[in-house]
Amino acid sequence: MVWDHAVLRSGAKAVVESLGPVLPGMLEIAYLLVYALGPFSVAMPYVYGRRDRVDRFLFLFLTGTLLCYAQFPFWPSEPPRVVFPTEDLPAYFLS
Repeated sequence: MVWDHAVLRSGAKAVVESLGPVLPGMLEIAYLLVYALGPFSVAMPYVYGRRDRVDRFLFLFLTGTLLCYAQFPFWPSEPPRVVFPTEDLPAYFLS
């Protein structure tokens, strides 16, 4: 939290919010593209005629994903907006 305050209060927050919806919108799109990564990664071997590699990819991809999700109960966490509801609120909100 100390680093966040140092960076955000030194002007980074003003720079991000001065662009209006541009930078926050780009960050939202990048976050949404994470969910498209799996289907895209499975489609590419089909496009390039390498169907034989799909099963191996899916095994590794799903094993890693499920192992990460299985750890959630052992590392409980809350998003910063819940833990610190009145700290560093943005001046610009996407609607």
